[in-house]
Amino acid sequence: LVDILIQMNLDDQNNEEIQSIIAQCYGLASFICPGTVLPTFENQLSSQDPRQNIMALSGMKGAIGESESVIDDALRTSLIPLAMKKLSDGNVSVRRCATLLLGLASHNKLFLVQDLLPSCIPPLLFQTRPDPSLIRVVNLGPFKHKIDDGLEQRKSAFDCLGILISKCWH
Repeated sequence: LVDILIQMNLDDQNNEEIQSIIAQCYGLASFICPGTVLPTFENQLSSQDPRQNIMALSGMKGAIGESESVIDDALRTSLIPLAMKKLSDGNVSVRRCATLLLGLASHNKLFLVQDLLPSCIPPLLFQTRPDPSLIRVVNLGPFKHKIDDGLEQRKSAFDCLGILISKCWH
């Protein structure tokens, strides 16, 4: 099952929404067969391939439920710390997935990330600044239009900071 989901998600034919649904199923599979899925998350997070990183980070969002689970300890001790290192990744899509994971974990199960916050806040704050390398100018006849490919990441970082403020400092 896990291998099928991974192959389906890595298929270039799928759009982002389909890949997100597949990753959600992948994460939910961790409740059924944690002995298979959790090591796969770890292998994917150790990969240099951004697509593998994105799938693991997106799948881990599905593995973080609202109620206590048998996989929470594995998430807290090994997988979440490995995933939070991706907040400083060179790929903006990987950073965005790590930011979304941090926000979800902070909202649903703060204890999973609470000890990591001192190391997560600086890269998260860094992501709130516009990155000139992600801004491109498109000529539209006599007009120039700026497209910011980092805008969604900055929005995610601000949303995550908002969640952290509401959960940690209330």
